[in-house]
Amino acid sequence: SDAINVWLNGTYSTSASIVYVIDGNILSDVNVYSIFDIDEVTLVETATAQASGAGPGREMVLIKLRKDRSGSHGLEVNGQSSLVNVRDNAGSLAAASATSNTSVYNNYYIAWYKNYKKVRMGVTTEYQRDVDPKNSGYGLEFLQPASFDRFKLNTYLNAGLWKGTTLSFGASYLPQTNRYAFNHDSISAYDGSPLNTNHSTRVSQHLFNTDISIKSDIAKGLTNRLSVAYAHSNYLEKDFLNNS
Repeated sequence: SDAINVWLNGTYSTSASIVYVIDGNILSDVNVYSIFDIDEVTLVETATAQASGAGPGREMVLIKLRKDRSGSHGLEVNGQSSLVNVRDNAGSLAAASATSNTSVYNNYYIAWYKNYKKVRMGVTTEYQRDVDPKNSGYGLEFLQPASFDRFKLNTYLNAGLWKGTTLSFGASYLPQTNRYAFNHDSISAYDGSPLNTNHSTRVSQHLFNTDISIKSDIAKGLTNRLSVAYAHSNYLEKDFLNNS
């Protein structure tokens, strides 16, 4: 979604202002798919979007997934690793004493596919780990900077049943874990005594989507499509806070 949002309204593009339609089905979170799984993105605005399931003031993003890879079979691999840190050039005493950890961003993608005469199938996986580097100083120490570990698993199958009729099936699963933890030494505003705060957060999220559709060419210029989709998500947060 971050890759798509910058082409629309930048930071003003949120889940409240955009509706994603994946291969004809409305989906609440497009992040279940890798950017390498997406073949085409189309923006539909205003009245047309409202007539298609989006509320007033919302834009619709139509996404076509990659399900037509060339050749009889193949394997695609993509990977990226980057070192990231934070530099504070504010010039203040606090900034001069602050030190940043060096974080590593990782993104690895693998796709396997097999094409027969009337059947196309494939499985794609992606692992993504992002860490937000933070400055420590003046009693603040990040034991675990904000980070997430995200794993994506997608599978698809397209089959020609008979002339003019195609069956499509897709399933996606995304587990993600977010973490951060820090210690903070300060002085109590109440009695001036030393105060130590220890805080940690762990969030687990799971997304699951599946869809099946049948497309039939009834006559020239007349096509019928029956589509059924199911989406499920859950969210579990565990927080720990200790003041001493």
